[in-house]
This record gives sequence, C-alpha cells and structure tokens, in this order.
Amino acid sequence: VIGTLSGTAAPTAPDSVETALVRLRPSISPRERRAPPSGHWTLRQRLGGGSVCDETGRSRMAYVHFQCPPNWQSRPEPRIVSISESSLCEYEVLIHTTLLCGHPKLVPTLPRGKETIQCMVEPQPP
Repeated sequence: VIGTLSGTAAPTAPDSVETALVRLRPSISPRERRAPPSGHWTLRQRLGGGSVCDETGRSRMAYVHFQCPPNWQSRPEPRIVSISESSLCEYEVLIHTTLLCGHPKLVPTLPRGKETIQCMVEPQPP
C-alpha cells in the first residue's frame, strides 16, 4: 500500500482533500535536466499512511501531481506520465489531464520567443 488520502486510514469528509499548487522540481533524468525550466504549475495531492517500509520503518507515502499537458489544445486522454521513487519509500506520480486546463494558473506557458497569433476571417462583400 502506497498510502491513503491525507496520510491516515480515517475516513475523509467529502470534498475535503489536502492539495496544493506547486511547481514541479526538475527531474534527475539527463534528458529532462537539459530541458529549459518550464515554470509549469501542478495540483499536488499527498497520500500518506501506507504500508511500513522495511528500510526506514516509516509509512510509505506518495505525492500525486496533476498537470495540464503541454499539448492540451488537442484534448489528449488523461495518462500517467511517470512514477518515480524520489527517496526511500517515497514516491512521485505525474498525471497529465485536461481537466485542470480551465484554471489560468495551470495552463502551460508558451516557450519564450514564440507568440500567439490571433486570426480572424474578414467579411466578404456581397
């Protein structure tokens, strides 16, 4: 068991979830280390109170990050992007979902040097 909502086995009140808006830390993979920082915000949820870790004697825990995907305009299906062990018996899960893209803070920013072009059709004379 990785964990339970809010780190306890106690029932949680409906619509009461421990969440926070955070920026993702850069990954340790060499490919992602070379990528420019995105400043991309995510919605983070903590799951704690998991099974006891043999190595640490503490309960396992996980942070689940929900993020609006960079290609959100094409409405991709939700997917698990990565699961990693950030430290011993502590996990990070990244999920891309367009359900967050309606919030202005969670929409990915365009890369520097690019501009959005707004096009309009000019009315044709009759």
